[in-house]
Amino acid sequence: MKRLLLIPIVLLFLSCSASFLDPNSCDRIKKKVSKFDNSIIYSTPILDVISFSKYVNSNLDGTYLSVQLSESYLTTGGKGLTLLLENGEKITWDDEDIDVDVGYSSRWTYSAFTRLNFNQIKLLRTYKVTDVKLYIFEKKIRNPERYKSFLKCLTDDLPYDDLPYLPY
Repeated sequence: MKRLLLIPIVLLFLSCSASFLDPNSCDRIKKKVSKFDNSIIYSTPILDVISFSKYVNSNLDGTYLSVQLSESYLTTGGKGLTLLLENGEKITWDDEDIDVDVGYSSRWTYSAFTRLNFNQIKLLRTYKVTDVKLYIFEKKIRNPERYKSFLKCLTDDLPYDDLPYLPY
């Protein structure tokens, strides 16, 4: 009897886990429409460290990257964000201000929010992010294919895969 009860529970867990880990889950992107100006924000889940947002019909139109890390000690006035890609290339924002906020369990949350340009989006759609550095804090990215896939979902309306990199 216990085995008969255990089988459906295991199957339910596996199906939920598979959909959570499915890197092709565009349906997990949230859409929010402003009641004031009908602008739209599409947001990916905040899974580990990275999330993406896309603003449409607003004064912020574009695709944005958000990075959050939690650390046990406080430091302020930091700048700089770097993404390390699987091909060894780095995407760097040297002057990016780092925000600090009170986190949970006596920790501090460090974050950055920046707009992505065409070349950065193309790189992030092509190569997985393996590591992140936010000011002095570094973190290895777990399951990086999720972020690449979510960004593709957000940016599929433009032909990033068919166009060459643009000069800066």
